[in-house]
Amino acid sequence: MRWAWLIAVLPLLGWWLTGLLDLDEGFYGAVTGEMLWRGEWITPFYNGAPWFEKPILLYWLAKPLIWIFGDALGPRLPSVLAALGVYWVLYRAGNKYLGDRAGLFAMLVCATSVLWVGLGRMMMTDALLVLCITGAVLAFWESLHGGPRARWLAGFLLGVSVLAKGPVGCVLFVLLYGWVFWRMPALRPKFRGGWLIGTALFALAVASWYVPCYLANRDLFVEKFLIEQNVKRFQGGDKAHTVPGLLALIYYPAILLVGMIPWSVQIRRAWPKLLDAASPERDFKRLCAAWASVVFIFFFVGGSKLPHYIAPCIPPLSLLIGAHLAQTRFQWSDTKVLQRFAIGALTLCVIANLAFYGVYQGLFSNDSHAEIHALAKRARAGGGTVAVYQISRRGGDLGTGQAKLQETSHPSVVFYLKQPVLQLETPQEISALKGPTWIITRPDRLSKADLLAIQKNGTRMELDPGSSSMRGYRLYRAEPSRR
Repeated sequence: MRWAWLIAVLPLLGWWLTGLLDLDEGFYGAVTGEMLWRGEWITPFYNGAPWFEKPILLYWLAKPLIWIFGDALGPRLPSVLAALGVYWVLYRAGNKYLGDRAGLFAMLVCATSVLWVGLGRMMMTDALLVLCITGAVLAFWESLHGGPRARWLAGFLLGVSVLAKGPVGCVLFVLLYGWVFWRMPALRPKFRGGWLIGTALFALAVASWYVPCYLANRDLFVEKFLIEQNVKRFQGGDKAHTVPGLLALIYYPAILLVGMIPWSVQIRRAWPKLLDAASPERDFKRLCAAWASVVFIFFFVGGSKLPHYIAPCIPPLSLLIGAHLAQTRFQWSDTKVLQRFAIGALTLCVIANLAFYGVYQGLFSNDSHAEIHALAKRARAGGGTVAVYQISRRGGDLGTGQAKLQETSHPSVVFYLKQPVLQLETPQEISALKGPTWIITRPDRLSKADLLAIQKNGTRMELDPGSSSMRGYRLYRAEPSRR
């Protein structure tokens, strides 16, 4: 088992080798950093203003980890720990309900699935959400089979899932166990009892942040978080997360098949058969199949679509595939099994680190995170006010369905600067600066005519020599010469 855990961890190693990638990681890092330097625990802030795109759990976990381990190790550590938590839950549940070695296989299948490796290495909310949903679903199943106190744990984990990513975990849980109540009538009597304490723990977990945040922000919290980020996003109100036309029909099937590589071909083989003899193992497999189906259908019909939304499918599919492998590979020795998984895990580790390095260095586009982070750290060392000038893309919103890597606004700059930045869009705004300011921009944003006009308006612009050789960014020092 010790070697199995080392294999499971292997694809995650190297999460600290590159800085944060924008947009999502950049926003989460910037918000956590700002809460850290403000000493804030309730209201998330981005660049000086309240920011309610996601609930508090990731910030609560990342804030002390960044303080303890620094800017490299700390930001992504919550996702890494959540991934390890999912592995333990799968190992325990697989062995308990699917037989010997099924849990071991399930853990390793999850740990070597492409999409899960990516999410486990990134500062995002999804690994935390998946851990909470997985724990809640399996705890409630245990409560239906002789462990009524496990229902308390299920309630608490559902409450924590609301802190991780809003009510989506609760919706998926209710849909799944509504199906169980309908399709497994023998379990209906066991739904009775144990709800009071579980509901109380759920409410306490949710209230730990939602109540004080509402009291601190009132209508702003309701409008920005509850309505815009939950109701409207599911309805497709966020155009940046929509998929156009017929592509929407194949989007999640394609993401699931790619995300489960190298195990995609095993999904059909592992799916429970209708003619299987009734047994506790068959019931658990039916639960896993319904679990994966509910998640898939829910996001398939939703208006907003992003690849990581489908991540809660991975644990139930891992359990099904783990059981299938345990039954069909029973002739393998433990040593042979671990050797094959170790080769796959090592390969994924190398691929993941190369992919993250390529994106971070801008090898697939001119949007080099490494360059802009280097300039942010240089500006921070120089001290004073920092501004970004026309950093975000100038074209229209291309949406989720476009394969082209797009220019971003790089919110991660705030994280590495450890201070808010001014956001400037016109040469006149540069001319109106009141004091010396570092300006980070792209090479094509300030023309010779713009620089000449700024100089004529009394602001001296000097290009930092260190940025002149960079492909994607420039650093200027703007200083009013007269006012």
